[in-house]
Amino acid sequence: MPDLGAAGDGSCLSLHRAGQGDVEFLAATVVAAIEERYRHRSGWNRAEFLAGLIADATDQVCGGPRGSTTYVIEADHDRVGRLRLVDDGETLEVAGLQILPGRQGRGIGRAVLRSIMACADERHVLVVLDVEIDNPDAQRLYERLGFTVAGPIAGDRLPMTRQPEPPTSTPTATR
Repeated sequence: MPDLGAAGDGSCLSLHRAGQGDVEFLAATVVAAIEERYRHRSGWNRAEFLAGLIADATDQVCGGPRGSTTYVIEADHDRVGRLRLVDDGETLEVAGLQILPGRQGRGIGRAVLRSIMACADERHVLVVLDVEIDNPDAQRLYERLGFTVAGPIAGDRLPMTRQPEPPTSTPTATR
């Protein structure tokens, strides 16, 4: 991944590949980011959900699923979010992007997505993601960054894609 640079609030952003010591943070970040929307869902149990996320995060940092890399997002050396990318060589899938609620709205997610988009443009690959239909703020962000709806709603998720920017040509010298 290219350097993330700065968020909209001026904080210095970085990613580090998640390890076993990050599992609890990764799971807690997902819960914190979605709890307000999920807690009203019928049958949602925070403890069970968190336990499942811990198991998933453990699997992710131990090498599975194939092509998947999970990162911790840092702003000024503080852990503020989670990113999971799946790279199959032809697409970059944003399989999870969560920013802690207290750090949302500061341009962190936008900076992370722009970095992914720059990497995809460089490689000329598609960026894909799903957005939950009860998360209109995320959907608006993705649309502002050039993502478009890629198909019908599946369950509670809307698939979106972003085509790579065409390569810029360098003018050739004339004689």
